[in-house]
Amino acid sequence: MVEGKGSRSPADAEVALGAGVRVAVLRYGVSAAFAAREAVSESVTWPLTLVSGAPLLVRHDQGGTRLHSGDLVLWNPARPVAVSKTAGASTRATVLRLPPRALPIPPGALGRLACRPVPSVSGPAALLARFLEGVADVAPTLEAAPTERLGSAAIDLAAVFLASLSAAHAPVARAARHDALLDDVTAYIALHLHDRGLSPSGIARAHHMSVRTLQYLFRRDDRTVTRYVLEQRLRRCRADLSDPAMCGVSAGRIGSRWGFSCDAVFSRAFRQAYGLPPGEWRRRHLPLR
Repeated sequence: MVEGKGSRSPADAEVALGAGVRVAVLRYGVSAAFAAREAVSESVTWPLTLVSGAPLLVRHDQGGTRLHSGDLVLWNPARPVAVSKTAGASTRATVLRLPPRALPIPPGALGRLACRPVPSVSGPAALLARFLEGVADVAPTLEAAPTERLGSAAIDLAAVFLASLSAAHAPVARAARHDALLDDVTAYIALHLHDRGLSPSGIARAHHMSVRTLQYLFRRDDRTVTRYVLEQRLRRCRADLSDPAMCGVSAGRIGSRWGFSCDAVFSRAFRQAYGLPPGEWRRRHLPLR
């Protein structure tokens, strides 16, 4: 929600967390009403919103949705929404803007999860809500801090939350079932990247499916599960290598931290992906102190 009418306070903030993720903190006072509309820009992100305080009423092309304090809800950026609030206590909306390419969930599956408020009382919803509350509380101080790893953490928590939501609401249609299974698998992989023993057979066993079925889930995106795991590990290593807080940790240790079996394997894979060995990439991309 980026445009308001007479109710937004000067305390609003929007910060970049890294990995293409942004968080906007919108505070609405006790004025009688306001109206807002989600903007659709050339660089589309999916807004995942946490509401704190007085309820909000959101109108969209599927009807109306009432959001209570503690609710999490995903909005479809292709479908603008109008928001209203009657007089009463103030409201804070913390909006996590997620780039779709960073999420291990197809856009079609994301669309099916939109406009469904979820109370953040337990499970993945509670974890994501506590993270967003923490970011909102310290947002003004984050611009000057290294936040690449916060962006990765936000993506991971959002992916697990959305995967759980998909599993709870997935239709029985074959395509939807495929998306729900893929959501579960990619969320599982995100939580186990540090495990050197992570393998197609282990992933398949954890989800009570055959390795052949597991490979089929990834075939639509023209890649294998092994390739997906490698890409995710390399992305985490790249984030750590560019984080000043990790400058005292060797590149080899970072590779080991994210599941690579040895320095040689990590260095070779990193060079193939990014054109430079890990140490050289770090020297070129780590911010100067």
